[in-house]
This record gives sequence, structure tokens and C-alpha cells, in this order.
Amino acid sequence: MNSAPKFSAASIRGADQGYIAYHAPRYAYLLGLLTEQGATQAARILDIGPSRLTALMRERFGAAVDSLGFGPDRATADGRHFEFDLNAARDEARWRRDLPQYELVVMAEVLEHFYTAPELVLAFVKSLLVENGLLILQTPNAAALQKRVKLALGLNPYEMIRADASDPGHFREYTLAELYRLGAGAGF
Repeated sequence: MNSAPKFSAASIRGADQGYIAYHAPRYAYLLGLLTEQGATQAARILDIGPSRLTALMRERFGAAVDSLGFGPDRATADGRHFEFDLNAARDEARWRRDLPQYELVVMAEVLEHFYTAPELVLAFVKSLLVENGLLILQTPNAAALQKRVKLALGLNPYEMIRADASDPGHFREYTLAELYRLGAGAGF
């Protein structure tokens, strides 16, 4: 791998310490991947579903990183946040047309949370990319070995949809082959 930063639970403070420590390896992987793809201070980067990763990208690259998700449009410490529920992507007439275009769009651990067909969401996301822009998409593997083992034991490896509409959990996880098909169908 490259010079991606290392994370440890001891270096993280606050209520989200366990969550962040659990996801530290994927954060490090994504930051390394962005470095390999040429992310710099000058890059226009959008993070869909703002999280601790948004701040880590800002820190790592010294770049303004915009975000897209719930919550009103606003200026952030180093970028802008744009409100858009990607479930609304099912209706092209509701797409936001006032957003900038980006060289890099990061959609990490987000796709599985939509009840809208992923090809519609990905088509909207593609509209946010400059020509030859790059989408980095990360999502749980629906067919991971540990999930197959649970199914073989008669256990459901997937969580129930939550009652909280602002954080409903996972509606659908995807396999790598499905992601390739969905991406190709959206023009990637």
C-alpha cells in the first residue's frame, strides 16, 4: 500500500470513538486510493454522506471537500455542504442542477442505505462529475464469507430496517458483479 495514515482507537476522542476505530482501516484504504488517483489540494472533491472521512480527506489533502446529504445547504470549515436526499434521484425532475462538478466523488458506505434503484442514484452522481471524473464507490459485500456462513447456520446476516427514517440502515447490499453492472448501466 502507500503512505496512507494509520489510525488507532487511542488517537480518536469522543462519542464516535468505537465507530471510527472500527472503520479506520477502510478510511486509511480510501485515503490511500485517493492519493493514488492524484487527489491534491487543488482537486475538487465531493463526499456523499458526510462523515469523519470528509474531515480526514480535508486534512490529508489540504483541499476543500464539499459534501452532499441530509441537512441544509451551508458553508463548512473547508468546503460546502449541499442538501439532497439521493432517494429523490428516482425522479430526474428533482435532481439538483445547481451543484458544481467534481474531479473526484467519494461514495463510501452509502449506496446500501437507499431504497431507490441504485442505477438511478448512480446516474445522478455521474451528473456531478466532470468529463473523465472518478467515482470511488465503497459498499459492503452482500456475499462476504461471514454472511454466507451465517446463512448456512440459519441466521440472517442482514440487519432489520430501522424505524428511524433519518438512519434506516441497509436496504440492500451488492456483490462486485452487481456493482459493475450498475455502474456500466449508469454510464461509468
